[in-house]
Amino acid sequence: MTATTRLILFGGSFDPIHNGHLAVAQHALRALNGRQLIFVPAGQSPHKIHPHTAGAHRLAMIQCAIESLDQAVVSDCELSRPGPSYTFDTIRFFKEQTQDSAELYWLIGADQLDDLPKWYRIDELLADCRIAVMVRAGYPTPDMSRFEGAFAEPIIAQLRRNIVQTPLVPVSSTQIRRSLMRGQVPQGLLPDCVIRYIKEHGLYGFKQST
Repeated sequence: MTATTRLILFGGSFDPIHNGHLAVAQHALRALNGRQLIFVPAGQSPHKIHPHTAGAHRLAMIQCAIESLDQAVVSDCELSRPGPSYTFDTIRFFKEQTQDSAELYWLIGADQLDDLPKWYRIDELLADCRIAVMVRAGYPTPDMSRFEGAFAEPIIAQLRRNIVQTPLVPVSSTQIRRSLMRGQVPQGLLPDCVIRYIKEHGLYGFKQST
């Protein structure tokens, strides 16, 4: 690693990973001029219910989905760590892995902003990495003045600088899981290899019609 290496970290349950995840992540990688995009599937998010599918399956689906993306990799650091998957611990893990020689960016959706001040050890987290906020096309730019009094002005300015406008991809993992439970394969929403994996392992209650 060199001092100019910029790593873009994308965390989430990825339950399952879909084309929307891939599109916005690649867009953010280019917009932030990142060297590498790292998908980080959560073991158990402290802010959401437990994932529907085991970590090993979610990891395998991500691995196949990004196989053709030269700058993308996946890390199992949260899956192999017991307890809730706190972003602070993950950032510290990558700081140690890179010997503190890389710039770390953590991607979040604009819908996560309201909860940001409540994140575990948020002040230390913001000192260790930059938060990059993804805003879908057609949606307003977030008003960062909401954080006045919660964060120092340089942090607020940094949040304003690292807003990434991403394509609008109308797809969600919840939608996909519901379709699969009905025995329907969502068309154009999942990489082909992910569809094959779900069928092969019977994930999300999917049963192949006979």
